[in-house]
Amino acid sequence: MNARKITTGILTAVVMATLGLSQAHAVDGKLYPGSMCNRFAGATTVLPTLNASRLLNPSTTTVLRLDCPVIHDSIAPNLQSGYVDVIDQNFSGDVVNNENNQVCAELFSTSQVLSSFLTIRSTGRRCTTGASATSKRLFVGGLPANSNAHYFYGITLPPKFSGFESAVISYRVDENE
Repeated sequence: MNARKITTGILTAVVMATLGLSQAHAVDGKLYPGSMCNRFAGATTVLPTLNASRLLNPSTTTVLRLDCPVIHDSIAPNLQSGYVDVIDQNFSGDVVNNENNQVCAELFSTSQVLSSFLTIRSTGRRCTTGASATSKRLFVGGLPANSNAHYFYGITLPPKFSGFESAVISYRVDENE
């Protein structure tokens, strides 16, 4: 009877340790400040302003495009989910998916390894609805990739409206391990 209790105890401990470890390490989440983003030069000459590690669009006429890098440190070939926290203070309208009056974000996975082809995958663009001084969270779903891919958010901030600037506060990804 004693041997049976010891065996049961050992098996229970092994099962609990295995389940506990798999749950504790299933997702590797990373949160980045908006100040990690870089201006996408393209055709724009707008330089973002920095306040409390948030990036804001000071232009009254031009959309600010940002690339926000994400560290890929897991060998798993995909991202589970993510989000971007933003402030949309452009009260000029609320046309669906219009970067001229909404904050929009999209998560990308890109890869170009020993190839002349650039492979790009994305979650699709998510945009705010309804301008407000209150922060909003734009959720993105999972994203397939490969172990050589790098990730980034593409974010657009609409022009300043009546003195109010829109901003990217922070962004997050949850990488599968």
